[in-house]
Amino acid sequence: MWTDRSIKALKPREQRYRKSDKANIQRGVGRLAFEVQPSGAKTAYFQYFVDGKRKYERIGLYKTSAKSTGLSLADIQTEMVRLSDIHQKHQDVGDYLAMEKVKVALEADLLKSAQQTLAEVLDAYISEKDLKAGTIKDYRKAIKETFSEYLDKPITDIGREVIRALYRKRSRKSVARANNAMRVFRAIYNYHRAATRQDDGAYLIAENPVDALNEMGITKKIRRRKTYIEPDQVKPWFNAVLGLDDSRFPSGAVVRDYMLFTLLTGVRREEAMTLTVNQFDIGRGRFKLFDTKNREDVEIPMSDYVIDLLRHRISDNQGSKFVFPGKDSDKPIGSFKRPLKYLKDESGVDFSIHDLRRTFITVAESLDISVYTFKRLVNHKIDESKDVTAGYIGIDIERMRRATQKVTDEILKQAGVRKKPAKVIRLAK
Repeated sequence: MWTDRSIKALKPREQRYRKSDKANIQRGVGRLAFEVQPSGAKTAYFQYFVDGKRKYERIGLYKTSAKSTGLSLADIQTEMVRLSDIHQKHQDVGDYLAMEKVKVALEADLLKSAQQTLAEVLDAYISEKDLKAGTIKDYRKAIKETFSEYLDKPITDIGREVIRALYRKRSRKSVARANNAMRVFRAIYNYHRAATRQDDGAYLIAENPVDALNEMGITKKIRRRKTYIEPDQVKPWFNAVLGLDDSRFPSGAVVRDYMLFTLLTGVRREEAMTLTVNQFDIGRGRFKLFDTKNREDVEIPMSDYVIDLLRHRISDNQGSKFVFPGKDSDKPIGSFKRPLKYLKDESGVDFSIHDLRRTFITVAESLDISVYTFKRLVNHKIDESKDVTAGYIGIDIERMRRATQKVTDEILKQAGVRKKPAKVIRLAK
């Protein structure tokens, strides 16, 4: 007789298999069988014979734990008795077999859908989700880096042991990338699990195998990077950046202006790189960002130094639609590995491009700028459902301009470029 212990003792193999208990004959003709998936999921079936041929009718997914979805052994045995009675009493064998054929076909379709490859599930997830191009690129990269051996295999073949092995292997190179890969896999696996859920609420595939990492406490934590350019580092950094020009590096002047713009506006790296001329209104001293990370369009004012920088930059970009064009003027600036290394060596400051945004934010916070104005300046989303006050505060562009001017003045003071704050002039609407 089947018991919870004997069912849980069924170990997964590389291929799915079924096992019935010959001693477990439930009232009439029929046996209780279990199908075990490579993922470890177990599904109960009513096994019977028609014209000497073995047949199966699905009962449901076995509940492997208190937290999992499925049927208990008692529920399965109750359904087993019901199916056995129906099988015994059924008179119209022809209709029964026809109905059974349809059920088998439907089940085959469901099973085939559940056993889609990892690559197929990833494509389906991306096609249905409203993701930005950069996010899609990162998701594909993350899966390829960690799951390259499993892209063409059914996603259900990736069980808890596989996840643990892949996580250990990937985290030796980069814990951050390993964690990111597991976050992406968790998302697409949950999507696929929900997509293949049956009408009766039963899941065809087991719980997410990534859960094993948290349950066993083996997920490695990484400290969030908090580096920025310190006040005493601003001057050597600024001088090194000002020394960049086209005679030193191709597009050196573009890299110089890009660095200064990013530092003095706090704009995200990718958003600054792809800015186009038509996003700027130099006369009104402002620019727009479209479809940002927060899925919002925002308008940001510029300080006097940035306005002057942009005025010269746009006039020097050789007719490119991009404010910071690359070697090919039809494309935005891309990699600047060599100039970045030069700046680190020349200034003695080890920094990343994102550190420029963190520096802007750090300076802004030190100047006691209103948190609401500050968040608007750096395009940080304010959750009005948690902060009711935010919904009542209207922040105009000139208030933001005064704030960004204060940040510019402080940074230029640290750089030794400006001793006194600039006078803020209200620009025409």
